[in-house]
Amino acid sequence: MNAAAKGTGQAMHPAGANLDFVRAAAVLCVFCSHAVIIVTRQSSELLHHVGQLGVIMFFVHTSYVLMGSLERSRLWGWPRVAEFFVHRVFRIYPLAIVCVLVAAALPGSAWTPRQLLANLTLTQNLVFEESMVGGLWTLPLELQMYCALPFLFMAFRRRPAWWMVGAWLLALPIAHLRPEISGRLLVLDYAPCFLPGLVAWRFGRHGVLPGWLWPPAVLLAALPWVASDGNQMGPRWITCLLLGLAIPWFGELSARWLNRASHIVAKYSYGIYLTHFAALMVAFRSLDHLPLAVQAGAFVAMALVFPYLAFHLVEQPMIAVGKRVGGRVAGAMMARRHGALA
Repeated sequence: MNAAAKGTGQAMHPAGANLDFVRAAAVLCVFCSHAVIIVTRQSSELLHHVGQLGVIMFFVHTSYVLMGSLERSRLWGWPRVAEFFVHRVFRIYPLAIVCVLVAAALPGSAWTPRQLLANLTLTQNLVFEESMVGGLWTLPLELQMYCALPFLFMAFRRRPAWWMVGAWLLALPIAHLRPEISGRLLVLDYAPCFLPGLVAWRFGRHGVLPGWLWPPAVLLAALPWVASDGNQMGPRWITCLLLGLAIPWFGELSARWLNRASHIVAKYSYGIYLTHFAALMVAFRSLDHLPLAVQAGAFVAMALVFPYLAFHLVEQPMIAVGKRVGGRVAGAMMARRHGALA
């Protein structure tokens, strides 16, 4: 960590190439596990673990990235919190709503108004309703964890990094007791998967290890969960902690082809995540009367087109709107604060 970073008390963050690699690897784990299951019509514990690995890797990634976003904000106090929440709402909800409405409009769909409302608001786990879109079950957990992130940021930004490790340890017994607390609070089970992103944030960037070791390090961190038996949370938590602890220590990946591929996949990852299951079902279920080559071609086309359209028609415009709205909301709060102090 350089002197400037030490002087401001702010943690440094690894270059975007490493984070793009994690995000791309996460979405590809989910994508590939679902593809194998749908095409072969067979599942296995290994495929389940690979898919879940993608989910928990993304939890570490997103919490770490959002800590950096909060840190870079020029606002402070409640205006910073308000801006953060506005950005998250415009980032997550628009594409999810579009996908849910498409699912509801499909011929033969029989979703109830309660199910539709739960999916549109991303509160399925709170009201015990089924997700209408493949993969949508993780978004309520993310949103509920996002509610805590700005406050964790304020609580730990000036604390030693090991305090954040302590918070992770404290989350373990809480997660273990969650079934005794409430079936609706599934987010507590996954809090130890999100918190390692904050651990990485507090340790800052050191980058003492060469970047080419980063992919093998990610693979090694994945082993406790991938090699475990059953569906226990403990191996998930260990894998996430290992990934969070590893992030600060590696330099930037330098392989241009890998960085370019990772960046493209990461850019469209949200659309890939929300649309790939629909593409699989259409290609290999609705079109199963056609030759396999035709089904595969249809799937590849949809797997490319759907995320592209999702990003450019929904995600990107709504992110821009979120930035404008977030800026106005935070600006109005700052103006009221200055008026009250005048």
